[in-house]
Amino acid sequence: MYPFIIIQIQFCKTLYQTITSLCRTSMESNQITMLNNIDVRVAEFTINIRIIRLWRKKSHQNLNLTYSIEMIVIDEEGTRMHFNCLSKFFSRFETFLKEGACVKVTCPKVIKNNNTFKYVSNPHRLTMHYNTKIVRSVKTFGTCYGFSFTDFKSINDRTAPETHTIDIIGSIIKIHEKNTSEKNGKQYERRTVELQDLEDNIIYMTLWDNYENQLIKYTSNVPTGTKIIVILQFGKLQWFGGKNNVNTTYDITRLLINDDIQEISTFKNRLLDKQQNQNSSGLGRPSSTLFYSLHDDFLVDHVFKKATEVNQVREPKPVIIIGTIAYVEEHTGWYYEGCTTCTKKVYIKSPNNNEANADGEQKVEWKCINTDCPAEYVTPTPRLKIEMRVEDASGIISITLFGREAQRIFKKTPKEFVESGV
Repeated sequence: MYPFIIIQIQFCKTLYQTITSLCRTSMESNQITMLNNIDVRVAEFTINIRIIRLWRKKSHQNLNLTYSIEMIVIDEEGTRMHFNCLSKFFSRFETFLKEGACVKVTCPKVIKNNNTFKYVSNPHRLTMHYNTKIVRSVKTFGTCYGFSFTDFKSINDRTAPETHTIDIIGSIIKIHEKNTSEKNGKQYERRTVELQDLEDNIIYMTLWDNYENQLIKYTSNVPTGTKIIVILQFGKLQWFGGKNNVNTTYDITRLLINDDIQEISTFKNRLLDKQQNQNSSGLGRPSSTLFYSLHDDFLVDHVFKKATEVNQVREPKPVIIIGTIAYVEEHTGWYYEGCTTCTKKVYIKSPNNNEANADGEQKVEWKCINTDCPAEYVTPTPRLKIEMRVEDASGIISITLFGREAQRIFKKTPKEFVESGV
């Protein structure tokens, strides 16, 4: 009788300890770790995230195969992180990975992000692992986008980050011509757009390939003068020739054009309020509307001048004339050695007789005439400089075309000029 009671009591005690342990484990697994609090020394933790961007990375060995699913995720605090899933785990996780989905992930692997340029501002990234578990989250939060806008002033002041992607929002005030380039036998298309924010700061945005096509397809179907608000998410800020440029970045960039979302509606309403206040007070200038470089730059809202009137201009300003190219100057040359960083002219410094390269040739050191050029080591490259004489009914004047303007007219790059023996 007594041994039975002891065994029964011992059994109940063991059962209680087991249940308590299970409950404790369950409670611990329900504790959510914020992305900002992830500790690389802790292997077991759970995160509740929303997938705000998803794209597939192709295999380098076979472009028909997917190497991984890449994602940008965000938590309830707004912290963003790069997360990926290798193809070997697709059978376990792929059905859960949808853009906009909220999921709960347990035991993802934390990896230090050593990339020079990162998709998001985070020193670590996550990846699916053998011990990882994932379920659909019963708790949804935030929007499908998770924007984190960079203001234009910080871009112009060069205080905006260049080591990771940024989000921008603004109204289009000018669309430049499309440019094409070729690399490794593949042709690329790009178009630069000027954006303005609510404080009248202006920056440049360059759209490549499919993103350029997306913009032109939209603008070709809206009335002239339509105010166009765009959001470029996950863009790459770069500087070239002293100008900022926010570029699209492969498959990660998202381009939204006048979409019916809160951020664009709010921007548009504030822009309209600003215009109404300016118009009612008579202060400020009317907000510019969409225009194209070749058409409106030269044919709309400009006063044309005669060739003989150009010499009377005493301050820098845009001047437009209609004339005929009389002839192109040949004796002055068609190019100059320009800086690859700022495009200004470069010249050879006094050679250092004590230094020579591996072939015994004397080293040549170049110097840029631009004292503000950021280049530490100047490298020269030929840049077009075409001098010509243009005439109209009133007379004839000299005009110099540089770079892209010269290339646009003569349809040749400096390299093609050299190869043609001009």
